[in-house]
Amino acid sequence: MSVNGFPAGEFLIVNEESGLCLAARPGVKGVARDEQINHVNGSAEVRTFTNPPRPVLEPRLPSGKNGFQGWYLDTAKNSHGTSTNLLVHRMHFDPYGDFALHGSFRDGISLRGTGQDNLSVLKAEDGYITVQGDDRKVLTVLDFGDADADISTYEEEPIAHLNLNRRETQEEDMARTMEEGLHGEGLLPWLRRRSDSLAKLQQWKFVEFS
Repeated sequence: MSVNGFPAGEFLIVNEESGLCLAARPGVKGVARDEQINHVNGSAEVRTFTNPPRPVLEPRLPSGKNGFQGWYLDTAKNSHGTSTNLLVHRMHFDPYGDFALHGSFRDGISLRGTGQDNLSVLKAEDGYITVQGDDRKVLTVLDFGDADADISTYEEEPIAHLNLNRRETQEEDMARTMEEGLHGEGLLPWLRRRSDSLAKLQQWKFVEFS
């Protein structure tokens, strides 16, 4: 039984044009040095932390190696007891738990803990994935670069596709800057105004997870 246009069970979310999968990258572990000096021994306190996971686009991997590419639709309750259908990543990310795909028109696409309030309810229709209640912006693969360039993976050059011969909007400029800054670390999906000229970059298919 499908809900909000998504299939039942676990599935892959694959871009029609590029063949790239929507996946999650575990958070990076790091060390923070506290500004406050311990007055007993004069040393600074060192704390470890793990950043939350983030969504990325990557080539589809074979069964057994694609654990970070699976998703499912789940019903979760927020702190107010309200039930919401969330698009949840199949992996449990310690120390934070389970994460859902969240779309914000200001911040783009991110992964947020399923226990948070005001998470996005996503809808799939005709191959487009939108935030329920506003279908003006859709999940997309970034499309900046030369017309003749191939869409590449994050392991090679940044994605390049379709020179539209027009000025970038402020949002697109920010998206491109983010993508260039993440070169070699995985490409980000993006919420972008729906466009007929970019239809295949903005359309997705669902493949049963195995």
